[in-house]
Amino acid sequence: MRLLPVVFAAAIGLVTLGAASEGLAQSNVVARATLYKDLQFGFPYAIRLYDDTRLGRLAHRSLEEELDRQGVLIDPQSVLRIDLAVERISAAFEESQGTLGRLGNSDRGLARGLELTMNIWSSRQDSLLGGRQRKTRSSSEPFVHINAIVRDNETREVLWQGDALAPISQADEESAALDAAEALARVFGKSGTYPEQ
Repeated sequence: MRLLPVVFAAAIGLVTLGAASEGLAQSNVVARATLYKDLQFGFPYAIRLYDDTRLGRLAHRSLEEELDRQGVLIDPQSVLRIDLAVERISAAFEESQGTLGRLGNSDRGLARGLELTMNIWSSRQDSLLGGRQRKTRSSSEPFVHINAIVRDNETREVLWQGDALAPISQADEESAALDAAEALARVFGKSGTYPEQ
């Protein structure tokens, strides 16, 4: 299952990244979850990992340990299954090209025909009054994304879904995977975000 990085990058923007937390190595780890149907406390879960990678196995083991600390039972034969997907999303670099404006066609109401749009003044973009600006390059650091879905194995019904993102600092993706698993465990079985908004 290939997950869309765009959706999860948007999730980072929706959650405040500055809150510190106990136990987590990084303060900019985020998690978001949605509970679709109440989960019975004390009912065991089986965890199924989509990709058998080193990073996936590490996140699987970490999530299992975190859930165990919370009193969530894990049983490979359970009818309730946690489908777990783990991926490393690389940094994205974008270089913006400067432009003073654009010339195009317009088909809006009475203004049919040629349309000229110009930047009059800006200190960030090229503009008539502000002049040419330097090309800017924006980047986002790479991160580990974990997606977990609780399904009823018999009905295939989705009961809960959660996503966690942890930036990879200094090429340490293992720590990021551990942090993402811990954040995901904190929102397990409920709707909400970590850190709480």
